Amino acid sequence: MKRLAVLLVLASLAGGSSVYAATFPARVQAKSDEYSIVLSRQKVPAGLVKIEHVNFGEDPHDLRLRRIGGTHTYVFAKIAAGGREVRTFRLRAGSYHVWCAVSGHRAKGMHAMLRVTR
Repeated sequence: MKRLAVLLVLASLAGGSSVYAATFPARVQAKSDEYSIVLSRQKVPAGLVKIEHVNFGEDPHDLRLRRIGGTHTYVFAKIAAGGREVRTFRLRAGSYHVWCAVSGHRAKGMHAMLRVTR
């Protein structure tokens, strides 16, 4: 607790909250069901991003992310109904496609867009 207080004081002396922002990742929850993905926010700052995938549906769902123009796909495992998985990634600025890769789910509407800003 003392360390957090020191970081907050240092951030205020530096004229901003950059120390605080650099310490904690941004958070996004991706809610899956039949057949949609809803993100808790559509925009996060670049850097560490903690993504929680929660399956509120009855069918198994997975989650994929790929930056437009990028080649790397971030992969979440397939989870059963009621399941959840949390992963933390270092994301670069850009727009990311988010989708379920289970056969036919993306075509049925299981996709979203996440913007990562500088």
